[in-house]
Amino acid sequence: MRNRLMAVTLGLMLAVTGCNNGETPTDAGPPVKARVDDAQAEIAGGACELLNFGVVHDFLDVEFNVSAAGEQKETITCVLQQGDAPWPDLSLAVSETSADPNIFASDVTPDGAAPVKGLGKAAYQIVSDPTKEHGPSAEIGWLSSNGRILMLRYTFAKDQQKAAATDLAPILVDMAKDLDATLVAA
Repeated sequence: MRNRLMAVTLGLMLAVTGCNNGETPTDAGPPVKARVDDAQAEIAGGACELLNFGVVHDFLDVEFNVSAAGEQKETITCVLQQGDAPWPDLSLAVSETSADPNIFASDVTPDGAAPVKGLGKAAYQIVSDPTKEHGPSAEIGWLSSNGRILMLRYTFAKDQQKAAATDLAPILVDMAKDLDATLVAA
């Protein structure tokens, strides 16, 4: 179980982070569906069906107009971007799981993450440092009550400081709670 969960988690993270790293994967999997549309993120399919440019703007005060979806095994993903700019971006990965809160805490939650109360069965938030390619990121991960692991991550452009991601994390938690309510109701 642990090895399968770790493989799913690793695949989930690679699917989400692989959209901007410029590397060609050895197993590209099914093609990514991208859509440029200033009205509907969800038209790209995949995890984008859970997102809407207007709702995202209401939470983050950021205008996205490109949505790209992917799918690999039980994991669906979505990345929102602004035109041709690789960052900022907002990514969402959703994967079915049989994990319980203890497994989620021990096998999925990254070291250094803070627990989040009131989101799914278990949740965390973590803020990451900038890299050479992009600015800092804020990530919210949670185990939904309907057997899914979700990861919502906002990555800033190079010019932002880590404090921006720290300030954004509570807003992403609110957005995650809204997404979770939508997902569980579906």
